[in-house]
Amino acid sequence: MRNKLSQVEDDQLPAIYAYLILLREPAPPMFIKHLENMTLRRLNCISLTSIVMLTQSYAKLVVKGKISLSLSFTKTLEYIVLTKHHELDA
Repeated sequence: MRNKLSQVEDDQLPAIYAYLILLREPAPPMFIKHLENMTLRRLNCISLTSIVMLTQSYAKLVVKGKISLSLSFTKTLEYIVLTKHHELDA
């Protein structure tokens, strides 16, 4: 499954997080960790709109108890969003 996940385009990442919300069973923790790491590596290539959609889906997954909150992941997302927002304002 990791190989297929690695082939996903950058703009498709928010859709994967949204799809995980629909699953009845929570995804395996190692899959989630790999998805988070891959997302962090690609954040600079993802549009701000896609990052917002990704963040909303991630928050829903946490609220529904399907994944546990990763502080390092959320802090990095926050930093990238603020940086991209600042770049748009400049």
